[in-house]
Amino acid sequence: MAEKISIIVPVYNGEKFIKRCLDSLLLQTYSNMEIIIVDDGSTDHTMEICREYAEKDGRIVFYHIVNSGVSAARNFGLQYSTGEIIGFVDSDDYVSCGMYGKMVSIMNKHDADIVVCRFAVVRDSKHQFQCNDESMIIFNTDQFQKEVVENRNVGGYLWNKIFRKSILKGSRLNTRLSILEDMDFIFSIMHNVGRAVYMDEELYGYYISSENTTQRPDTLFDKSLNLKYALSYDYMIEKYFSNNGRMKNAILNNKTAAYYQLAHKAIANGWEDKYREALVEYLKAHKWDAIFRSQIPFKIKCHILLICRPDLYKTLLKTKNAVKYIAKEIK
Repeated sequence: MAEKISIIVPVYNGEKFIKRCLDSLLLQTYSNMEIIIVDDGSTDHTMEICREYAEKDGRIVFYHIVNSGVSAARNFGLQYSTGEIIGFVDSDDYVSCGMYGKMVSIMNKHDADIVVCRFAVVRDSKHQFQCNDESMIIFNTDQFQKEVVENRNVGGYLWNKIFRKSILKGSRLNTRLSILEDMDFIFSIMHNVGRAVYMDEELYGYYISSENTTQRPDTLFDKSLNLKYALSYDYMIEKYFSNNGRMKNAILNNKTAAYYQLAHKAIANGWEDKYREALVEYLKAHKWDAIFRSQIPFKIKCHILLICRPDLYKTLLKTKNAVKYIAKEIK
């Protein structure tokens, strides 16, 4: 009999998208699965929707817990999972109907502990998953941990991967981390990974809402202006890679790229000066390392140089937006 896969879906106030997510899971061609929904104390109609789905389909198991955060919700799902294989899906995302059938097949064919698929960034429900030649790359442990940091298509995410439960050995997500907790979890089990396979096939839809593009920065910073991104990256370096120069540098490159993305948002969206200045000061201090000693894309390196002069960068952004507007009006 085919191995059972447990798909863990944490959800909080997800009434707008949870139906789309669950519908995509129920359409899976792989039949031996359980869908574990963990409602993290929602205050909207999420609980009613999930209960309705659970009553209609025996593959769905529903739990409602006191609001404790996404990591605690995922840990709860892990605790009650009964499958030999574990997967995760975020409640506002959706998946291709063949995702888990294809990934489990590859896992068994190559005796892999982790299988990764390519994902698409989607902004609506009309996205058509792209078919391709289904090429694959097989990694050993050292290769895979580097890909987690440096390859965006692999990434430190949980939702585009499946894991043999046997390699988790009771591991749980760190509930004290609110950023990069996925990557930390992957590194925490890396010593149990013998082989990982990357499938270059688009099977997961990662949804980005336009409502999130002007997100307030308060959730990204603590009161003392220590950036949570910095703390999370530094924590992982100290915990896992203090004696591994190659991985340490790879994580520091990611840290600088993350700071650039935040600084770009801070300038473009007019965040408060204290947030913007903290980000820009970090980039000023590390710009030459980023430019001369990193694998950061050339375009981002150029932007890092420009963003160190925030007034100039803001002017360039306004000019770029004005050109786009004029070009649109001309059409």
